[in-house]
Amino acid sequence: MKQDSKDVIIAFSSDKNYLAPTYIATFNVLKYGSSNYFYKIFILMKDSCKEQKLFYAIEKQFKNCKISFVIISTDSISFKLSKDKAVSHITESTYYRFSLPSLLNEYTKCLYLDSDIAIVGDVADIFFESLGDNYVAGVRNVFLAEQNRTVYDSRCCELGISNLEKYINAGVLLINLEKMRNDKLEDDMWREAAINSFTYNDQDIINKLCFPYIKLLKANCNILVPCLRDKDLYSCMLGENYEKSIANPIIYHYASGEKPWNYKFYYWSEKWYKQFDGIPQNVMDELIFPFINICKGKLKLIKKIRVYLGRFRLLKEIVNRRTWIPYYLKSFWPILFKNIRPQCNISFLQFFEGNNRIYISGKKSMLILRRDNHFRKNTSIRCDGGKLLLEGNVFLNENVSITSVDCIKIGKNTTIANNVVIVDHDHNVSGIGFISEPVTIGYNVWIGANSVILKGVQIGDGAIVAAGSVVTKNVPQNAIVGGVPAKIIRINKFLRE
Repeated sequence: MKQDSKDVIIAFSSDKNYLAPTYIATFNVLKYGSSNYFYKIFILMKDSCKEQKLFYAIEKQFKNCKISFVIISTDSISFKLSKDKAVSHITESTYYRFSLPSLLNEYTKCLYLDSDIAIVGDVADIFFESLGDNYVAGVRNVFLAEQNRTVYDSRCCELGISNLEKYINAGVLLINLEKMRNDKLEDDMWREAAINSFTYNDQDIINKLCFPYIKLLKANCNILVPCLRDKDLYSCMLGENYEKSIANPIIYHYASGEKPWNYKFYYWSEKWYKQFDGIPQNVMDELIFPFINICKGKLKLIKKIRVYLGRFRLLKEIVNRRTWIPYYLKSFWPILFKNIRPQCNISFLQFFEGNNRIYISGKKSMLILRRDNHFRKNTSIRCDGGKLLLEGNVFLNENVSITSVDCIKIGKNTTIANNVVIVDHDHNVSGIGFISEPVTIGYNVWIGANSVILKGVQIGDGAIVAAGSVVTKNVPQNAIVGGVPAKIIRINKFLRE
C-alpha cells in the first residue's frame, strides 16, 4: 500500500473503557475534515470488542475515510507504569503509540491524537506540516514553563536534556515514522519504558529520545484547556498572543485528570459536549450515554470514599500530633465539616483561631487550602462560583476578607495583615452581575493592614504592599508599593527568602 499525496493518516490509542471519547474524536475528525482529502484512521487496541461495528458505520456517513482497528500484543513488552510517579489518567494504552513506526510501516508519517479532545477544525492542516529532519512535531507544554527554576533544572536532569524549550505535549503529535524506523527509535522507547520511570510517563520518554529533533507547532493545533485559565501566562510562555493563538482553533485538549465527562461544569467543557452534534442516536444510546453515566457513578463513589478517608486522616493527625487538647480540636472542627464538600480540597494541617467563616456556593466553586495556613480570628473566605487557592504557609491576620467569583491564587509564605480585602470582581454599574478578572499573589508577599487588592491584579514574588494601599495594577517582583492607587516606591534589593 502506498501513501497518496491526499491521504491523511491518523492514529488513536484506546481501550474498552475509553471507546466513547475515541468515537467522538473520530467522528469529529471527519465532520470537520475536507472532502479534498482521504482520512485513514487507525485505532490501536489490546483486544477487539463489539463496539467496533459502530466505528465502521461511520464510513457509510463519510465516504472519504477508512477506519481500521489494529490489535496489538503487549506480551513481549516487559514494562509497567511507575507506581510512585504515574499520572492517574494515564493508562497502558497510551504507550501503544511507541509501536506506530512498525505498525504503520507503509506510511512515512502520521498524526497521533489523544481521545480527550474537542476537534473544531480540519486536522489535515496539522498533518501536512513539514517535519523536515525532526522526529516529531507538537505544541510546547506550558505547564512545565510555569515551574520555578529549581523544578525546571530538576526536570532537565531527570530527562537528561539541556533545556525544556522544545518540551511538547504528546496529546497531539505529528510523527516522522520513516525517520523513527531508520533510527530504530521504537525499540529505544520501549526500552526506556521498561527500565526507567518518569514523572509524565510516555510523554517524557518521547521528549527525551526525540530531543532536539522536535518541531514546535502553533498553539491552535493543541490548545491546552487547563492553561486557558491564566491568559497572561499562556501568552508569555508560548510567545504568542492569547487571543491570536485561539482565533483559529483546531483542537482543544483536556490535558489533565479533570475530564469534561466527569465535570460537566469544568472549564470549557461545553466544547466537548458540542461534539455530539450529528452523532447517530443509536451510538448515543449504546455507547456515549452509558459511558457518561458510568463516569458519574464512579465519581460519586470516589467522593464518598474521599469523605471517609478525610475523616480518618483527620483523626490520625490528631493522634500523631497529640493535638487532642480543646484548643487544637476546635481548630480542626471547621475542616471536618467543610472538607466533606466536593468543592473543597483542604489539607488537615490548618490553624483556625476562632470565628472563621468559610462560604462556598455554586457548582463551579472550588476551595483549595494546602498545608500550614494560619487563620486569625474573624477571617472570611467566600467562593461564589470562583476558585480560591492558598499554596501553603499563608498567614491571614484578623478580619481578612477574600471573595472569589473567578480565581484567586495566593503563593507560599505570604503574610496578609489585618483588615485586608482581596476581591477578583467589581459590580457591573451598567448592567446586572459582576465584571471579574483573576487575582494572583506570588510567594513571600507581605500585604500591609487595611489594604485592598482589586480584580485583575498580579503581585510578583517578594513584593511588599504598604498599609492602607489600594492596588489596581500589577506589582513587579520585589517591589514596594503604596498609596491610593498604589504606586511603586522602590525595588527591594534584599530578596526575601
